[in-house]
Amino acid sequence: MKILLKDILFEDIEREWDEDVEEANALFNIEPHNTLKLIVPFHVTMKLHRIGDNVDIVGKYEGKLEFVCDRCSEKSYTHLEERFHYLLQPKKPGEEAIEEGDEELEVGYYEGDEIDLSELAIEHLMLSIPMRMLCKEDCKGICPYCGGNKNERECDCEKKAGKSNPFSILIN
Repeated sequence: MKILLKDILFEDIEREWDEDVEEANALFNIEPHNTLKLIVPFHVTMKLHRIGDNVDIVGKYEGKLEFVCDRCSEKSYTHLEERFHYLLQPKKPGEEAIEEGDEELEVGYYEGDEIDLSELAIEHLMLSIPMRMLCKEDCKGICPYCGGNKNERECDCEKKAGKSNPFSILIN
C-alpha cells in the first residue's frame, strides 16, 4: 500500500487493509533456522497527518503467527496485536539519522513523493516479535535425558541419572 505525499497535504488520511503474508514470510525464511510463519493476512490500520514536510503516522496491526516453541519444540500459535507511532522526515543527501529521546515515537525517513505503508507495517511487525517464542509462559520444555515433552508427561530421568550427566549443574 503506497500513498502519495500530495494526498495528505491538506487533510489527515486513514488507511485500512489486509497485508498479504508472502512478503513477511519471505523475510522470515531468510533466517536459516526460522520457525516463524504468518498464517493469515495481518490487518493494518494507519492514520497519517502531515506536519510541514514530516509525516506523522499512528497505526496498529494484528495477525496470527505460527511458530515452534523454543523450549518444547511443539508447533504453536499466537495472536499479534501491536500499536506503533512513526514520524517520517524527508531524507536529505549526506544527512545522518538523528536519535530521538522519546521511546514511543520512532523516527524514520522517506525519499521521493510517496511512502510505502506496507513496508512500514512489515518492518514494525518484524521488530515486535519476541526473541523467545513459547507455547505458554510456564512451558516446561523437553527432558534433557529422554527427549520427552515435560508438558505432556513427567519422567523420572533426572532421578535415575543422578550426577552422571556433566550438564546436571545447568539443569538444576
